[in-house]
Amino acid sequence: MQGRTHVLGGLAAAGLALSLGLGHPVALVLAGGFGGLLPDWDHPHSTLGRFIPWPAVSHSRGPHAPPAVGRAGFPHPIWHRHQAHSLIGMTATVGVFTGLAVVLWQILGAHIPGLDRHVSCPWLWITLGLWLGGLSHLVLDGFNQERQWWLWPFSRQGFRWPVHAPVQRIDGLVSLGLTVVVVLLAWHLRVWALHPPLFSF
Repeated sequence: MQGRTHVLGGLAAAGLALSLGLGHPVALVLAGGFGGLLPDWDHPHSTLGRFIPWPAVSHSRGPHAPPAVGRAGFPHPIWHRHQAHSLIGMTATVGVFTGLAVVLWQILGAHIPGLDRHVSCPWLWITLGLWLGGLSHLVLDGFNQERQWWLWPFSRQGFRWPVHAPVQRIDGLVSLGLTVVVVLLAWHLRVWALHPPLFSF
């Protein structure tokens, strides 16, 4: 899927969590949208990957297929939709970016008087938002033709959903559907905020 579609997927996942009464709205929504891009750090030309200074690698897959791309790894390369597109790899990436968010918060706190004393870093909701966004990424990429290593390092078997198609054929439709979901969730959350239920859990 394209970057915008993954952002919409992360926003939809964050919206669903908020509709269940979970989380800090701003932190969860921002982290969810960004988390939708996280697993694609392994692709040097992706929306997020182009900003990550990690050596890229590629190899030919023949005259009728695009080359495989990924990142240099030790002892083996990290190919796109392999290690980074697993539940373990995605969770590890979330941990790294949560740590970076906390460090950034501390840096901002040192330059904005009173920020660190009056507003604590919502690291728990940042972590949840990033994880939900990353999970939405794996779910959406399951509709692509290329298989993912969802269970790595326990298995290198590739997985995808029974219904799948080339990205060029399905990305626009999925993006449109997610846009509708995000708009409906935003409307629902606005109504809920204006008229909260008498009983909540």
